[in-house]
Amino acid sequence: MDIKVKEAQIWVNDLCEGVAGYIPCGEDGVVGQGTMRSLIMGLQHVLFTSAEYPAQVSGVFGPTTLSLLEGWGDIGMSTTSPNICNLVRHGLWCKGYSGGFTDGVIDQEVADSIYALRADIGVVSGSFVSPKVFKALLTTDPYKLADGGNDWLRLAQKHLNLNYVDIPAFSICPTDGLPSRNYQQSLMMGIQSEIGIAPSQITGLFGPGTQAGLKTAPFQLSQTSYSVPITALFVAACLMNEGYFDGTKYTIDWRKQYTQEVTEFVTAFQKFSKLANTNGSADFDTWAQLLVSSGNPDRLHRRIASDCISEITPSRGAALYNAGYRTVGRYLDEDTERIPEEDWLYKWIQEGELESIFGAGLHCFPISQYYGGAIGEFTYANGVNEATKAHLKAVEYGFEAGTCIYFAVDYDALDSEVTSNILPYFRGVREGLQSQGGRYTAGVYGSRNVCIRVSAAGLAKWSFVSGMSWGFSGNQGYPLPPNWVFNQIKEANFVVSSSDSFGLDSNIARYDSVLGVDHVQADTSREEYLDRLDAIYDAIFSGGWVDHFDPDSTDDTGRNWNANVLAHFYLKQSQFGEALDGDPSAGDVDRALPLLDVKGWVEHAMGVFGNGRSTAVHVFEDLNVNFAKAFAAVSPLTVMRTNPIPLGGEPMISTRRGPIGDMARLYNQWRNRRGEYPSGFDFCQQYMGRFGVPSFLTVADYMATNYGRMIRYFSTPSGDENAARPLYNAALRSAWEYSLTDAIGFFASGTAAGMAASLREEFVEVSQIDSNATDVHDSWRKELLLEVGSAQGQIDKLPHQLAAAELDGFISGYVDRMIAMSNGDF
Repeated sequence: MDIKVKEAQIWVNDLCEGVAGYIPCGEDGVVGQGTMRSLIMGLQHVLFTSAEYPAQVSGVFGPTTLSLLEGWGDIGMSTTSPNICNLVRHGLWCKGYSGGFTDGVIDQEVADSIYALRADIGVVSGSFVSPKVFKALLTTDPYKLADGGNDWLRLAQKHLNLNYVDIPAFSICPTDGLPSRNYQQSLMMGIQSEIGIAPSQITGLFGPGTQAGLKTAPFQLSQTSYSVPITALFVAACLMNEGYFDGTKYTIDWRKQYTQEVTEFVTAFQKFSKLANTNGSADFDTWAQLLVSSGNPDRLHRRIASDCISEITPSRGAALYNAGYRTVGRYLDEDTERIPEEDWLYKWIQEGELESIFGAGLHCFPISQYYGGAIGEFTYANGVNEATKAHLKAVEYGFEAGTCIYFAVDYDALDSEVTSNILPYFRGVREGLQSQGGRYTAGVYGSRNVCIRVSAAGLAKWSFVSGMSWGFSGNQGYPLPPNWVFNQIKEANFVVSSSDSFGLDSNIARYDSVLGVDHVQADTSREEYLDRLDAIYDAIFSGGWVDHFDPDSTDDTGRNWNANVLAHFYLKQSQFGEALDGDPSAGDVDRALPLLDVKGWVEHAMGVFGNGRSTAVHVFEDLNVNFAKAFAAVSPLTVMRTNPIPLGGEPMISTRRGPIGDMARLYNQWRNRRGEYPSGFDFCQQYMGRFGVPSFLTVADYMATNYGRMIRYFSTPSGDENAARPLYNAALRSAWEYSLTDAIGFFASGTAAGMAASLREEFVEVSQIDSNATDVHDSWRKELLLEVGSAQGQIDKLPHQLAAAELDGFISGYVDRMIAMSNGDF
């Protein structure tokens, strides 16, 4: 509590006691919106009474309040109204400046504070309070550098306040060094002023006049542009978009010249945003992309994605393809339980529709939105429920394992609401998907801020940005998320023919490899799968990629043509697609295998076989295992991470399977249900590898891990380190001679105590996470055990933080279930 803030609260409540419409503030000594609203009402009470207006107290500092305040001129040491002086004094105390100790006057101490406030704001120096400074004084906006604030951006904020404060609609911008909605609007007003829009017409909106002005010659900037106001505003726009571009963090210093450093920043930004121009100069598309979340809504480059609520018929699919689209987002379901049937939109995928989409040459990505239009819908329980329903619908449609489902936040969620509701909802989504075996991954649809925060919490792999809603507060002042794959830029009526049209959202697509799916799952037998794999190896050998049946051979130039790695890259090409498309994440592959022409091989293989699909193989009884996962456990490269960790780290390659990964996922579920299952041993007995039990470690998960380990075992040379590594298809044949129970038992050898001790040592080591993890292995650990806290959906402690007996109980339960499963207890 601040005693001076409490005095301000008591004073204004006394001043306005009995005033119609006045809302008293709490007298708790804590500054907040309520306190500032009451001070504004106090000012309005004084102004309207003095002007002989009918008393009007709204708590909103609007044009009338500003106009009446202008009639008082500048407020300073000569001001004689005790109430006006006290409003300035109490406002200063609430802002963290000294408001002096003499009631009803502005003395030298107060004048010095006003001088300091004006310096922090960036306006012309002085010891007087102009009307707009008075307005700034009665907000909760900060005017000192915030924790995590950027000194260079703060200079840009001051620049805007100094040069454009006289625009009628301009409100003083916070100078905390943080990008924000206010900063974006202030910047837009400065741009409109430089375009030549009349001051009375300046709104801060990205309208037709602003767009037309940005297309004119003065705004086409490059390194030949020197110190002009437009260049300063352009750099200010760049500062608002700093971040991780394809895995590398880019920042820029405040300056008024278009230097080489500006060119380099803009080039990286253009590539990251998938603009047509990537030469570092400022054309209209670049300006638009820097200023608003939609960018240029009419841009064509990479506008190959779409989404809609309408059925895609064969004719619509053909029309979309001919118009340049290559994928369409469609809904898995609709909230038919709560919505009356007469209000159904029938937005879910219709019978035979996927065949129409694929037949037209399009991909499809699934969206889940049962409601999603208000804060009250976003709860942990709803996340679990809706993710479970989305899983069942996706399985019904035949979407393969690994498909990303985008869960929608279709309203303007404030940052505080992201914390209170959106993150708990997505923790529930994670719980729901994992409890069904983790067949699908979660993506997020929403504003930039929603996407950034959900993804940084490790709760979404990909971001689908609602960029066309550029008025959302979550889209203003925030950069594109590091893991964005779709940016929704425009809604329009798509005309198929004179008799058919439908509403379509146009999206920019970042990667060809994350467009969605071009088929749905069909089971195949082991024999069919092996035949396909044999054909892949035949293509490797007969195509000259490897000279003979030696999977580790090299050609005359010394390039390493490892047959197993080539087979792996083809089978997993969709996950490695970012590297194959030439994005910076290719550096991960280059560092791992610098002499392997991955792109050349995959293009060759796709020309022979088409897309590399992860086919579901019928293994035994009614279980399916996606053997792309098995290959992930075997390959020297394992699996490429594509979602940054956290807050924009670079894409990485890391192992994500194996018994420690399985155990970590199961541990997360236990710690989230520790109230029901205090004993980790009991929890494992109930939830590990049980048919029909929603678990983070299902029988199918465990089967994939153990067959993957079997394949690795049989593809590893024994004895001679120089021996050629056996081919994976041969390893598969050897592994498949074992039943599931034999495969589990193969690795469940030795004493239970010995296995527990070994696993415990590895698990504790995994959980000791570097909070600033950048190393591949540290980042993998952070992903497996990311959130630690008290909220629902978070774990309370990392494994190494548990009491030894408590952790040992969980690990003993895990080992006990391993042994039981090897004996057929599912």
